[in-house]
Amino acid sequence: AGAGAAAVAIFGIATFSKRIASLAPAWHWHRYIPGFSPSVAAYNMSLFLNFTRILVESGLEEEQAVRISQELSSIDAALLLGEDSPSGDHEVLPNLVELRIARSLGLFRNELEAQCDFHPATLATALTKTRDSFSWAMRLILYLVVGILVIACYLPIFSLGTVI
Repeated sequence: AGAGAAAVAIFGIATFSKRIASLAPAWHWHRYIPGFSPSVAAYNMSLFLNFTRILVESGLEEEQAVRISQELSSIDAALLLGEDSPSGDHEVLPNLVELRIARSLGLFRNELEAQCDFHPATLATALTKTRDSFSWAMRLILYLVVGILVIACYLPIFSLGTVI
């Protein structure tokens, strides 16, 4: 029975990984584009939280679920696991700190469920801020283009007065 359960668990993880592969984490060069960093970080955190929740609810151990979710979402969860980060520095994410505290208290599943329920609002807020800043930048570019066109249209009219 133990081997059958292990086979089912391995099959479930393989199927999960294949189906979720299309939900790839956002790119890493987002830090170089002003205004996009909060949205990308919120998206990657949302992937991490939801992947972890699905894996924990399917019966995986918490640590194993966190490790798999870390690989799928590009979130450095070493802080949550109490390990050293491969890059040498921890990006202190409040979600991971809260999950680490909940894990030490034995309330990991409850905190994970609460964060999965709350995090879509955080993601929506980050996307709204990104949309607003992008909209502002596009308006600025449009105003510059229209201004240049108006000046280009009126410049010949004013130079005709000097010819006559």
